[in-house]
Amino acid sequence: MKAKKVKVLLIVSGIFLLIFLALLVFNLFIQADTTTLVQGSIFEGLSDSTSGPPVSGATIILIDNKNNQYTGVTNVNGVYTVKIQTPSPCAYRVIVSKKGYNDRDAGTINLNQKRPNNPRMPIRYNFSIDREVDYMWSNYFNTSYPYGYADSKYHFSTWDLYAVRNIVSKSQILDKKAPAKASFEVPFQGYPQMMEKMMGLDKVWAIFQVVPITSEWTASKQMSVGKPAYTIKKRMTELNKEGKIKFDFSYSNLDKETRYKSWIYGFEVVTGFYVGDDNGNPVQSATGGSLNPDFRINRSEDNGYKPIVKIAYSDLEDFSSPQCLCQWGSPLAYPVGADTTTLGACLDNWLKAKAPDSPLIGQGKAFAEAGMRANINPAFLLAIAGQESGYGRVQGGNPNEENFFNVKCGEHQKTEHGCNGGYASFNNYSEAINELADLLVRVYLCRGLDTIGKIQDEYCPHGDHPYCEEWEGSVTQIFNQITRACLR
Repeated sequence: MKAKKVKVLLIVSGIFLLIFLALLVFNLFIQADTTTLVQGSIFEGLSDSTSGPPVSGATIILIDNKNNQYTGVTNVNGVYTVKIQTPSPCAYRVIVSKKGYNDRDAGTINLNQKRPNNPRMPIRYNFSIDREVDYMWSNYFNTSYPYGYADSKYHFSTWDLYAVRNIVSKSQILDKKAPAKASFEVPFQGYPQMMEKMMGLDKVWAIFQVVPITSEWTASKQMSVGKPAYTIKKRMTELNKEGKIKFDFSYSNLDKETRYKSWIYGFEVVTGFYVGDDNGNPVQSATGGSLNPDFRINRSEDNGYKPIVKIAYSDLEDFSSPQCLCQWGSPLAYPVGADTTTLGACLDNWLKAKAPDSPLIGQGKAFAEAGMRANINPAFLLAIAGQESGYGRVQGGNPNEENFFNVKCGEHQKTEHGCNGGYASFNNYSEAINELADLLVRVYLCRGLDTIGKIQDEYCPHGDHPYCEEWEGSVTQIFNQITRACLR
């Protein structure tokens, strides 16, 4: 009997030993497995919309700083999964692609900033991609995507804006080119000749200004534009006879980055009409919409989802901009694992105590999200705001309220926004915050200027202004105060 008990005990002990060994091996496997899953959904819509229908069969590509590519394809529900072995500590460039859609450069993501506590859980990112329809829109009405009039026509009217572009391809995004010339035609439905004098068209001139678009098309129509590339004016009777507006121009005087972006995003056309003499000199300007010939243009939906405007680019120059996915580290990099909502709330609370009358209070999350996107510590962005404008309270000679960091217009900054009084102008604080983050990456960090002192040497060099003498010390002090309050 004792021998049988001993035998049973040995068997049970052996089973427990095997289970223990199996668990040990599994644990070692888990620890050794460095695979990271990136998962999310792809929706139909423009860049700031993730509420459209899911897109199946779309390809998503993640490209690391060594140009390694990792791909996934969405299922019938629009969900993708990308598996990455040994994730890079740097950011990944994201490209979304599908036939019948405009391929999209969706920016960069940093997997370490959203890594969950459970390493087996996927890191989630959602993206959007827009269908190959309607390559032109009118800003006359605030209609939702796709754009245009309810009568299925676009209208060339006084003070309207129009955007035109080609189909965007993945190869176009990856093989960067900067065109020096562009041409396109916009056909329209004119007026019967007998109506020309009745409408006074023989005395009316049209003026069109072509401006390169330098940011993605968005459902909210908040696109950035560069400097004007081309301006033409023509008598309305000539346009009416031709039945189309021709644009053929060189814009090699603009920087390569702007020209590359126009190759992807196209052009904005600003229209205007005025009464002029035989040489086109203004006699009377259009006021109150009283001078509004209102040419009608077919929408692409009327033509089997084919573009009504095709832009021909020529004299393509190679253009390579630095990826800047992994060239600077702590303390200027975005803090690993920091939640943008929590960090944003802390930044707001810190600012309320520091400068209770600051107009930047409430922008904490915008600072955090801009920092996360660009891999910059938001404390650094807010510290610059404190030094440059007293957190948006002191403008000095800068007439633009939203330009709280006092960036001037000029080639060095390569700002893509408007100018006013020699300073860059922005539509809102969020746009300005994102521009500051992009500017720091583009002009300073990507060039190896990765400390506050090195950045000062060009951002606010000694001798440029009295407050530049204390810029590094002041920004560093504010940066450390925010870091102690929100990041430790």
